[in-house]
Amino acid sequence: MSIMSVWSGAASQVPNRHVGPASRGIFAFIMSALHASRRHQAGRVLRHYEHLLTNELKHNAGERE
Repeated sequence: MSIMSVWSGAASQVPNRHVGPASRGIFAFIMSALHASRRHQAGRVLRHYEHLLTNELKHNAGERE
C-alpha cells in the first residue's frame, strides 16, 4: 500500500460540511488521515495473527459443546 492511497482515502472520509476543501480545516484532515491509518494498521495486525484467532475460536467452540 502506498502513502498516496492512504492519503486519498483519508481525504475522502472528511465530512463535507462546506463547499471547498480549504474550508474543512487542516485539523479535520489530519484527524481523518490518522483515523484511516489506524484502521489500516488494525487490519494488518488482524491478518497477521488470523491463524491464532481461528484456532482460538475453534477451541472455544469445542468447550461449549
